[in-house]
Amino acid sequence: MLDGIPKYLGNLSSLEYFAFDNNSAVVDFPDFLSNLSGCTALTLQELYARRNQFKGSLPDFIQNFSSLSFLGLLDNHMNGTISEKLWELPNLKEIDVSQNHLSGAISENIGKSKAHIINLSKNPLQGVPSTDHMSNLSYVEHLDLSSCNLGPHFPKWIQKLENLTLLDISNTRISDAVPPQFWNMQFSYLNLSSNNISGEVPDLSSFAKSKLIDLSSNSFKGPIPDLPSSLALLNLSRNKFSGGISFICQIVDGLLQFLDLSHNSLTGQIPDCLWHFKELKVLNLGHNSLVGKLPPSIGSLIELERLGLHEGGDVHRKFAKG
Repeated sequence: MLDGIPKYLGNLSSLEYFAFDNNSAVVDFPDFLSNLSGCTALTLQELYARRNQFKGSLPDFIQNFSSLSFLGLLDNHMNGTISEKLWELPNLKEIDVSQNHLSGAISENIGKSKAHIINLSKNPLQGVPSTDHMSNLSYVEHLDLSSCNLGPHFPKWIQKLENLTLLDISNTRISDAVPPQFWNMQFSYLNLSSNNISGEVPDLSSFAKSKLIDLSSNSFKGPIPDLPSSLALLNLSRNKFSGGISFICQIVDGLLQFLDLSHNSLTGQIPDCLWHFKELKVLNLGHNSLVGKLPPSIGSLIELERLGLHEGGDVHRKFAKG
């Protein structure tokens, strides 16, 4: 229940790491940062200030913290804007200001950032600067802009981020088709869910290192393509996919834990190739037009906790909680 920090803490000329997490008193973040702005600003490398009751904006004098490599402000009540000076910090490698109330457009200065991990998710941010500025994020490997407003067009600048392996642009009001070149990228984690993205999905078996693909709650159509066998989670629910589900026989590494194909227009039988899904905990095939008998191999799903074969009810909500 600390209600801030004293100003003399900013005189600690060797402080490199400071954690101020999980405090319940309401604190003005600019005042908090100001109290660290003495000698500490030159040495501090990691600032963890998550799950507090911070309010206020991310001010311009963040530029004084020239040694900062990690800034974690997850789950506060910060409002106002993100200072353009943040993106000019020369050593900043990871930024997480997710789950706040920060607003306005993302500054053009983001193109100057050398950050590898950027998480601005769950803020009411309105759009991004031009394609040229976003294309300059050549260092970024993990980018989470979920629940920001990026739409209605699909952000084509993503295709120029050559080092990107984790992308979450779910619930960003995109109502467009995915450019074909996008599918040539290599993602370990891809979340495009809860938009209105249309078109067909090509063969994704080249996503050799993918662990998670979530395309749920969109308007994708056509047959489900071949997918990488490295997946732990695959969610294609609430789309317009059609055809059979024999593609699951190609997922042979046995790592899959979550598979949701519900609320599509899938037809045919459930293939008898489930023997290798020793880790599968959730299997939801409900709200499709599958026919025939359950295959004997379904009995080999020794870790299965939830099985959805329904044609109605409220099971999908329970799956989401699981």
